[in-house]
Amino acid sequence: MENSVQQTMAAAPVVFLDTNALHYAALALSFAAAHGLDLATADVAAVGAAVQSKGLGAKKYYEKGTWIIRYLLRRASDNAEYYYSPVTGLELLCGDLKGEAITRAAGIGVPNRWFSHIPEEEFRMHLEPDGYTCVETRRTNVDALFQAVGITLNERQLDI
Repeated sequence: MENSVQQTMAAAPVVFLDTNALHYAALALSFAAAHGLDLATADVAAVGAAVQSKGLGAKKYYEKGTWIIRYLLRRASDNAEYYYSPVTGLELLCGDLKGEAITRAAGIGVPNRWFSHIPEEEFRMHLEPDGYTCVETRRTNVDALFQAVGITLNERQLDI
């Protein structure tokens, strides 16, 4: 009896996602949502083949994301809580801003080598306000993609 009481009072397990895990999982969720795939049941190789058939590169990252989502869904049965650090949030935001700036620059013919010499903090000067809006919309959509499969992401606040 005492043992069962201790088990019911135990804290929910915590799953801490680093930047790469969160990024790969978001890639897989985004692709799955756009193409009607259920990552909980889809074969990982089939996800990779679907990515390749759409002409997207880096299929291994979509496959990793599929594995991560499956792991997170398995942990959901334990009532796990999912966290990432503020640094992860910042890294994802900076990476997305840089990607948006490069995508826009490529659209007007700016060579990639020009961007390879610009420090991260200067990328914000190469985006118009709508670029920031696009990035914010994508971030909101990532939270919604995770929510759609039953995963609530929480940013772990820094205890200073």
